[in-house]
Amino acid sequence: MIRHIVLFELDGFDSEQHKNAQLSHIKEELEKLPSTIPMLHSLRVFLNQNPNEPTSFMLEALVENFADLGSYSAHPAHVAVVKELIAPFKVGRSAIDIIE
Repeated sequence: MIRHIVLFELDGFDSEQHKNAQLSHIKEELEKLPSTIPMLHSLRVFLNQNPNEPTSFMLEALVENFADLGSYSAHPAHVAVVKELIAPFKVGRSAIDIIE
């Protein structure tokens, strides 16, 4: 199994309320993906609660192997969430993949 962990730094929101609403929407849409993308065993999103840290949220996905990770990354449902909800605000991204 591959545990895919990604940290995202987002910025450019109109207000704190806009930021919170957008992050909640991102979380909701990402966490729907396992029902659409068969190779995703699970996907969880954790919103950062510490205002002193630049990371906005962490994504943790579990897939069987690196081929499935590539298929998940390229899946149209995943691409749509990234393009429409994350990319307009993304200023940073860091990922790690752990073999379990």
